[in-house]
Amino acid sequence: MKQLTQLFLIATLTITSWVMGQESVRVPAQGIPSQNLLQYNRFLVNPTFSRVGQEYSYVSLYGRNQWVSFEDSPQLYMINYGSRVSATTGVAAGLYQQSNGILNYFGVNANYAYGIRMGRKSWLTLGTNFAYMQSGLKGSLNPEQQDDPFLLNYEETSQLNLLPGLNLTLGKFDFGVYANNLIVYDLKESELLTDVDQFIGHIAFTSNFGSESQNRIRTMVRGRLDQNSEINLSGNILADFSRFGWVQAGYDDYFGISGGLGVNLTPNVSLGYTIEKGLSNELSNLGATHEIALTYRFRNVSEEIAMEEVEDQIENQRVVDSLKVLLTEKEVQIDSLKAEMSQQQATTSQESLSQQQPSTKAGEEGQAQQEQRTRSNQVRQTQQQSTRKENDPQPDPLDTLTPEEIEEAQQKQLIALQKTRDYYARKIERREVDPKQCQTPKFAVKYLEQYEEGFYLIANVYKPLPPAERFRTSLKNKGYDSKVIQNPQNGYKYVSIKRYDSRSEAEQGYCDHVDGNYKAPMWLLEVRHTRAQRKAYSLRTAAAGESQGSAFAKANEKSRQPAVLKTSPVTKTSANEEQEETRKRIKGSASFGSKNNRDESRARTDAPPML
Repeated sequence: MKQLTQLFLIATLTITSWVMGQESVRVPAQGIPSQNLLQYNRFLVNPTFSRVGQEYSYVSLYGRNQWVSFEDSPQLYMINYGSRVSATTGVAAGLYQQSNGILNYFGVNANYAYGIRMGRKSWLTLGTNFAYMQSGLKGSLNPEQQDDPFLLNYEETSQLNLLPGLNLTLGKFDFGVYANNLIVYDLKESELLTDVDQFIGHIAFTSNFGSESQNRIRTMVRGRLDQNSEINLSGNILADFSRFGWVQAGYDDYFGISGGLGVNLTPNVSLGYTIEKGLSNELSNLGATHEIALTYRFRNVSEEIAMEEVEDQIENQRVVDSLKVLLTEKEVQIDSLKAEMSQQQATTSQESLSQQQPSTKAGEEGQAQQEQRTRSNQVRQTQQQSTRKENDPQPDPLDTLTPEEIEEAQQKQLIALQKTRDYYARKIERREVDPKQCQTPKFAVKYLEQYEEGFYLIANVYKPLPPAERFRTSLKNKGYDSKVIQNPQNGYKYVSIKRYDSRSEAEQGYCDHVDGNYKAPMWLLEVRHTRAQRKAYSLRTAAAGESQGSAFAKANEKSRQPAVLKTSPVTKTSANEEQEETRKRIKGSASFGSKNNRDESRARTDAPPML
């Protein structure tokens, strides 16, 4: 086994070394295997993935033990932070320690990605990883290694690396490329190296599935082109169940097959495990590779992304409305010009017809009268031209044009107006959303114990409570079952239009504009409970129900009690007063008889209780 270890170590050093001199040997950084990083730490797959497909801020502890049956096998440990700062920006940073045989590496990674909207469903994202790496020998050389000239001449290395990439998102598809170590600067030798280790390209597909709003499936195919023009292919698939965890599987020409499982221990903490086994003759005997990652998610930016998307929709609608106004103006100008041209053509045709057919009246009047009329017209035209020149010293350009030239100018003006109109129409077509093709609403997930679980269509978001209450009241007045949902984590107040039990019902309500009545932009908020929150909400709801039921029962019990007539307190009276009172009662009884007795009895049983 020791011989196999030494052979593998020597082969690794020989393959990965860039510069080998007679006096010193410098070994560059080993690449971080990223073929299984499908859920977290994805910025190591492509620098743009700190933004693309990322909706959480997280901190992840990661360990990879490669080829465990092999002595001094490669090992990698990382701690990384990643965050989707906004709809356009993602960042990441991390530390790693990597060992490969007797070599040891320490490095720092930093990442930045920025997205540019190209269309309603397309984004171009540019990103780069910045890396610092320092390498050296792990411990002292044993007697067997002291005779190795490669190890004796080894020199510690410090490098700065630039690893840029880009990604084009078209709907649910992503196309990207990534240059590994495009620029390497050796700090010890003050030398700039520009030999690219690898070009890595990918094609990915991401889609939601199931009844949960954030269940998604992601597939990716990658190709790596190294310095020797050899192509290595890999592919993987991940199914993410947002409540429970994820499962993944993959294949790589070099590393072999892999399978993984992730479990959401809490809404914020997850634990993932991946096992990988080489299939080639060189790697199948080296044992399996194990990866484990513990991740804490502490910020969900899907809410901010949804709000920014809604703001973009509102701004886009404003632009569309402005373009429609301009388009209408151009259409009015075109119609007016066409009418003017038609009228002018009719007038020209009429004059031409009158010239071809001489007037019979002119023939009857005789040649002399016709000549007299012609001279009068000439005098009148001369006087009109003189008056025009006195009143308007600048001559009208149209006076110098022939009818053919006027028609040609009008045709050019018409063509220009039509081109402008068509330009506005194309912009409207690109921006306007077809109401027949309903898009999936933007959504966010929040764990809010004080509100019922479900899917809420959100019409607006506020920080202060008073404007949120005023907007809720306005929706209530229009007949909507509106509520204000307060998020204690960020202070936002979401004003909902309606709540639904399932995602499909909520999406249908979104597409139907809440029964066709609400045309403004909306987005979808899913309120969830953890097990503890669900139990607390159920107990609180049950207690509230019992309290209301108890109050109702007491009211019913009191309503069933017989009426109690109010009596005067007993006081001591004189004998004469008691006798007088007795006489009055006897007299009253004699006057009203049995009828009065029946009325009094009815009053005692039918009167409401005295509370």
